[in-house]
Amino acid sequence: MGANRRFDNVYSDFYDRPVELTEAELDYFRSVAGKFNPIMEDYLGVVLPIYNRNHDEMQGKHKDALGIFYTDDKENLLADAFITIDNFFIHECYESVFNNFPNIAFSTLEETIAHEIAHGLVFRHGKKHRELTQMILRQYQTLI
Repeated sequence: MGANRRFDNVYSDFYDRPVELTEAELDYFRSVAGKFNPIMEDYLGVVLPIYNRNHDEMQGKHKDALGIFYTDDKENLLADAFITIDNFFIHECYESVFNNFPNIAFSTLEETIAHEIAHGLVFRHGKKHRELTQMILRQYQTLI
């Protein structure tokens, strides 16, 4: 399932109008996500696909999520697993990094991706998940 997934680049702006991520925003997202590949290999033993997705299309709490870790098997978390990052969040992060807009999400793209990767080892939120997220983020920062 994960390796063959593709989602569109649309999100809703502040006026509920459909907008597409620009090529520059997609390049930024792919560049940041790609830098996590060796870290995933180290921590998980695999490289999980990371896709952009319009989380507004989802139901319940997933609709508001900045990032989501998907797995089909809670016993083997990495079975067909993948990650999505919300399109509007990617847009907001791009604007914050390149155009000095305020970061209203109070999370960076790097922090969100590190958080989702940590779910590959520790599915539930808690102390171990927070510690693992911070370790992954520190390793990322040594690579850039």
